[in-house]
Amino acid sequence: MYDRPCPPGRVAVVVGSEGEGLARLTREACDALVRLPMRGRVASLNAAASLAAVLYAYVLPSRRS
Repeated sequence: MYDRPCPPGRVAVVVGSEGEGLARLTREACDALVRLPMRGRVASLNAAASLAAVLYAYVLPSRRS
């Protein structure tokens, strides 16, 4: 997923909770799901850190002209 550009137009980013992630119905309503790889001793990121990583790596590069 990381090697594909973000879709054109408006994008809504939905961030799940640290332990549970997204609810089933929320996941089913999404067009694409992105999961951040966790390496080392980090088990999870808080929502703000996760959102920052997704915006930086996935959404923002495809919005630059």
